[in-house]
Amino acid sequence: SMHTVSLLADGTVWAWGANSKGQLGNNATGSSNTAVQTSGVGGAGYFSGAVAIAAGAFHTVALKSDNTVWSWGYNHQGQLGNNSTTDSSSPVQVKDVGGAGSLGGVVAISAGEGYTVALKSDGTVWAWGANTGGQLGNNSTNQSTTPVQVLGVGGSGVLSGIVGIAAGRNETYALRGDGTLWAWGGNGDGQLGNNSSSPSHTPVQVMGAGGAGTLGGIVAVAAGAAHTVALKSDGTVWAWGYNGNGALGNNSRAEVHTPVQVVGAGGAGTLGGIVAIAAENASTVALKSDGTVWGWGYNGNGQVGNGQTTDVLIPAQVLGAGGTGFLNGVVAVAGGEFHTVALRSDGTVCAWGYDFYGQLAATLVGDSSTPVASVISNPDWLLAPTGLTATPSATLPTISLSWTASSGATAYNIYRSAFSDVSPLTGTFLTQVSGTSYNNTGLSDGVLYYYSVTAVAGETESVGSVVAEAVAK
Repeated sequence: SMHTVSLLADGTVWAWGANSKGQLGNNATGSSNTAVQTSGVGGAGYFSGAVAIAAGAFHTVALKSDNTVWSWGYNHQGQLGNNSTTDSSSPVQVKDVGGAGSLGGVVAISAGEGYTVALKSDGTVWAWGANTGGQLGNNSTNQSTTPVQVLGVGGSGVLSGIVGIAAGRNETYALRGDGTLWAWGGNGDGQLGNNSSSPSHTPVQVMGAGGAGTLGGIVAVAAGAAHTVALKSDGTVWAWGYNGNGALGNNSRAEVHTPVQVVGAGGAGTLGGIVAIAAENASTVALKSDGTVWGWGYNGNGQVGNGQTTDVLIPAQVLGAGGTGFLNGVVAVAGGEFHTVALRSDGTVCAWGYDFYGQLAATLVGDSSTPVASVISNPDWLLAPTGLTATPSATLPTISLSWTASSGATAYNIYRSAFSDVSPLTGTFLTQVSGTSYNNTGLSDGVLYYYSVTAVAGETESVGSVVAEAVAK
């Protein structure tokens, strides 16, 4: 995307950058280099109640706390899901199958180049919009202006047991609760990871390194234009697909059709300690547990953040503002078409890379190869805690949680789920504690549990959360 979207703790949505199709949602079509608030339906009032957001190439999607989905912007392929192909510069509600009623029960969303994907609480996946590569997963290449259900392997039954999703240019990925990864859609550069370059209109399983076995232990996935990145539970990163600019991070430019491991800094060893990933057009971003950010791949606009504009084939650490020191204290990262955004633990936002449409939201005009402060920071944000660990007992069906305190928090809410995108929306509320640890007892042996912890101050709960997982023994 050439625009950036931000979700505030109060459930409102703010956006900046390109807006030719109304993707900022402010009932207008002019670009903005400062944050504008997304309007309400028909441009009346302001949109509220959002708990998750996603930015496509020219459209934006939001998930509300009532599990409904709303969208705005470009709609030529039906990516807004409202049974129409008319653009909208203010939010419209996604309809249900065939245009009857409205889509509900959604717990996660992802926006691709001209289509949208949604994950329901029952583990099924639904999609709408462009389908030229079969990215809707319904064994067809016909676009759909309303949601269609993703089918099972070979078109038999339906895909189920999913806990995470990611949409790319014309390919889609689904993470199962067992840590395996499934993909469908365009595959011209091997981005489906099944040791092939043929498209698939129904899900195929991502293979293991070198095509041996299948990829497992995955906890997150991100999709670029034609490359894919996956994060394992051990903090390592794996990638496959297009690599002409080094987006796979394996010190090569050779295309790969099965996963390869991202190497370490300087090409030595392997990259580790990663807790979050994001993929841009032909570059990749990774967040380490120590709050530092690393990038590699295409860098023509400075989106790697290393102070240069040449491609980077191995992970490079993102510099600090003005190229001084290194960026730190980051708790979340996101990638646009050619720019990168980071949220810091103090509630400030910084960005780097392409800025032609004002997508960095900075006071300067022009690209930046090092982070610049985005003028959208809200000092009233209550930041989520950090450093959550989940440790199973060696003898009891108990998992012990511990985390680092959030400044200003007086208590912490704990949620648990069977889904990897656990949040206050998708998880079951367990309890509220005043300290920074909790023992979850009475669990079932051998079951994988996902946890989310939010910060609380009075009646305010942090919009973000810190997550971890563990198997009870």
